[in-house]
Amino acid sequence: MSKHRSIAALWLAAIFILLGIGSVAAQSQSRRPIYPPGRTLETLNGTISVIWGDPQPGQPGGSQTRTFLTDDHGRTVELSLDEKTLREAGGILALNGRRVSVSTATPHRQAVEKELTAVDASSITPLVSTNAAGSYKAVEGSQPFISIMCKFNDSDETPQERPYFEAMFGDAAPGLSHYWKEQSYGQINLNGSNAHGWYQLPKSRSEYYYSADRMNLSDLFDDCTGAAAEEVNFIEFKGINLMFNENLDGYAWGGTIFKNLDGRSAFWRTTWDPPWAYQNIAVMAHEVGHAMGLPHSSGQYGRVYDNQWDVMSDTWSNCLRTFDPSFGCLGQHTISYHKEMLGWLDGRVTAAAGRSQTVILERLANPQSSNPLMVKIPLDNVGDRFYTVEARQWSGYDAKLPRSGMLIHEVNLLRSIPAQVIDSDLNGNTGDEGAQWLPGETFYGDAGITVTVDSAGATGYTITITRPAVAEKPAAQPFYLSTKRAGKMDGLSFRAADILRYDSQNGLSMFFDASDVGIKKNLSAFSFTEDGSILLALSDAQRVSGLGKVKPQDVLRFTPDSLGENTSGTLEWHLRGADGYLTTNGEKVDALSGSTAACRAPSEEADLLLSTSGRATVYDAAGEKFKAQDEDIINGRSAWHNYLDGSNIDGLAREDINGLWLDPANCDLYITISSGFRIGAAKGNGKDIVRLAASGEQNNRSYEPSLFWDGSMVKFPRNLDGIEFPTAAFP
Repeated sequence: MSKHRSIAALWLAAIFILLGIGSVAAQSQSRRPIYPPGRTLETLNGTISVIWGDPQPGQPGGSQTRTFLTDDHGRTVELSLDEKTLREAGGILALNGRRVSVSTATPHRQAVEKELTAVDASSITPLVSTNAAGSYKAVEGSQPFISIMCKFNDSDETPQERPYFEAMFGDAAPGLSHYWKEQSYGQINLNGSNAHGWYQLPKSRSEYYYSADRMNLSDLFDDCTGAAAEEVNFIEFKGINLMFNENLDGYAWGGTIFKNLDGRSAFWRTTWDPPWAYQNIAVMAHEVGHAMGLPHSSGQYGRVYDNQWDVMSDTWSNCLRTFDPSFGCLGQHTISYHKEMLGWLDGRVTAAAGRSQTVILERLANPQSSNPLMVKIPLDNVGDRFYTVEARQWSGYDAKLPRSGMLIHEVNLLRSIPAQVIDSDLNGNTGDEGAQWLPGETFYGDAGITVTVDSAGATGYTITITRPAVAEKPAAQPFYLSTKRAGKMDGLSFRAADILRYDSQNGLSMFFDASDVGIKKNLSAFSFTEDGSILLALSDAQRVSGLGKVKPQDVLRFTPDSLGENTSGTLEWHLRGADGYLTTNGEKVDALSGSTAACRAPSEEADLLLSTSGRATVYDAAGEKFKAQDEDIINGRSAWHNYLDGSNIDGLAREDINGLWLDPANCDLYITISSGFRIGAAKGNGKDIVRLAASGEQNNRSYEPSLFWDGSMVKFPRNLDGIEFPTAAFP
């Protein structure tokens, strides 16, 4: 009892520190693997397993996702995968449990006397058709775990004893068997779980590192299970919890690993846990979730640990509401998408296309009726993207939720973190009203989807869903772009001054290398002309050879001799901003496109369409002054006309247009927005392209917004700035 009281005191003292860790950065950068001297590799055949890592609270480091291959000779190696390879393979979840052939890049060699531990994977080819993204084998019945306590041979510490671990996995609340019974609606339990140890490992803690900051999880598994082999019949268990007496590499780990134990070759549900992890049962619930195949979820902010509604994200908030004196902070439920993954949602509804329907939605924790627990709303005909809708109330382990309400997640199966909770106020806090949908409120999603909360019942909500008919997913049209910041994608490093070409088949390529022609400042806008030149605007003033000082209110013309990695050509003036009354900070050129006679009134001067960075005061041909905002588009050169009043389009008045292209065939406008937005039915962020479909004549034209390109779907690394689509001059 005294040990339990000391643990409780420790957690209570640390709780307010722990509550602040939700801002831990998401995915860590991949590290270079280590190879033995003289080894060459070409292909490896085997089976993929995925393991997720979570950093110690309050310590530096973000979450990690590690991918392992157990080859046909029983050797386990870690794979280093870039984003392009992952996308082509269907995403990280589609790889889990899949038999594949891995082509390796030329190995980097270091004089390290170790077995092969990691390889660079240049491509992955499935050998059998299994586990399409979102299709998983149900977890059901008894799932006993064996906890094996292992101590490094340079430490005799034993932080907990066997009865502690047996109780932690027990069937009495808040034991993990009790917890997962409630999560699964009685479809699984952890009955029969046991614990053994402490066993001494053959090596010191430092000897299990294969790089400066990464431990060999495969070796830890082999040595810890090997130490227990005489006392444990592994055939009796489905999962293995490896409990260590010292810190590991700053992380607790959970996932599956393909190994042979007691004659059974299988994916063993496994956790690797240091003392700080198993002294808090919420962490153990999280890692056991990974062992069952669950990924992380998140908010809309690129951070892993900011979804307060999911044990697979933020387990630390609201701990005082559900604190146990023996086992610390308790976990909440996981989200409906994860429960569907594991086969626990018999009652769910898929929203039908082309109509509205009303659904009575039952709460996710401790349901009291047979009403559905989730509504799935597809966003395309492929099945990679969809919304989920669920009801959450304070009940059972969900007593630690920030509040009660209806919850919506946007799921993209090609992301490493598929589910993101919709937080309408985009303030970084998923625990306030922004993520809570209540009676009278309506969610406006992509593709014209709406979800309205009609009323609240004792244990759920009545909602109405409108889902327009889903068009066939078109092939992605190539386009040209510039970005707000420098970045890297598909092996290409780029600056915010460069122009890039993107297409879905070949990824990103260099089109205009600004450094080759002496442009040092970022581009704020660009546009192609019919004669094969390129118009450019700079974000800040700089001196350009032969031209002198170029201001961000000016427009240059670049006539290329060559483009791509070796860009060359001539720069000249196209528009001096002062000649067009563009002189102030608010009148910097922010977006730029060519004009066309078919899309303007006959009396208007045809040259440029542009949007400014802020409030602009310009003059028309009659000398009449008018004002334009950063959501407006003006047309002209020395005299200007108001081409688009952004305040006439729902939601656009709150935004800043920073990329622009006019389609001369139909006068549709394509725009980028500086940050998160909701314009009509189109919702997205700075990585996306919005189409404003035009109808009517100029001066009486209306526009219908829709999301044209979702940059998050392809994991585009930076917010877009300028955009342009292929022309005859630049196909």
